[in-house]
Amino acid sequence: DAEVRMRIARLRFIGPDHLDIPATNRNDESWEKSVKALQVMSERTSPIEKLDCILESARHICSAPTLNGLNMTVSADDFLPVLVYIVLRANPSELPSNIDFISDYRSRARNVGEAAYFFTHLAGALHFIETLDATR
Repeated sequence: DAEVRMRIARLRFIGPDHLDIPATNRNDESWEKSVKALQVMSERTSPIEKLDCILESARHICSAPTLNGLNMTVSADDFLPVLVYIVLRANPSELPSNIDFISDYRSRARNVGEAAYFFTHLAGALHFIETLDATR
């Protein structure tokens, strides 16, 4: 966990332009709420509560176009880069452990649907960050 946090801290220079995030999906208000939702995940004790933090974070990301006055949704292709950016901004404590904990202990009933979809995206975002080569 500490190694990932240090890696994320070293990648703080990455901005929305580096990740090709369209202006339609950029909204400081929704992003700040999304960051906060991820930052409190370690304070939650159950897999369901942790998944709820992920879901809340994702919903804030998805609200950006609406808050920008647009009648559109964030596509799956556009969602992941925003989530990577949010994780880099949030630098949530114990993120790998939280992902492992949720994977190991979540109810099979919660292994489908919206929460599972966004959980998979978060795990993918973490993998991207862990393997990112910032020298290229």
